[in-house]
Amino acid sequence: MALFTSTHLNRLDKKGRVSVPALWRLGLAKNSFNGIVVLPSYRARAIEGCGYDRLERLNELLQTPGAMSDTARGHAEAMMAKVETLQFDTEGRVVLPRSLSEYAGIAGEALFVGLGPIFEIWEPGGHGRHYSSAEERARTDQPSLRDIGLMGPKT
Repeated sequence: MALFTSTHLNRLDKKGRVSVPALWRLGLAKNSFNGIVVLPSYRARAIEGCGYDRLERLNELLQTPGAMSDTARGHAEAMMAKVETLQFDTEGRVVLPRSLSEYAGIAGEALFVGLGPIFEIWEPGGHGRHYSSAEERARTDQPSLRDIGLMGPKT
């Protein structure tokens, strides 16, 4: 499973192609599909994305009776209906569908934001506004790696 970290600003060309960060492509190389999976975010005016392996896992869960609550199944089905698979070209670029670019307000530049097992693609200014409020909450709450379970139990 790919791990998406860091933040990368990439320019779209005239054809709507944008380069996916090289380290991310390397992490996705083991997948059965040579590309990424994207859909409109339900949380923000952004595009959510992941590797094809996560889409396959979601499909397995949908096929397994009792694996999900009815609410989770409804959300998963709504998301599956919106999924776009974007294949890498020889230079590691994908074409962002116009509908998704318009939804997220992406025109000249796209900001790729790693969130661990998934990533988001933002219009840079929109992400700046979103991130500022998230960072302010973090400053107030002062979380640490230990608080989010990465360093073992609190002592």
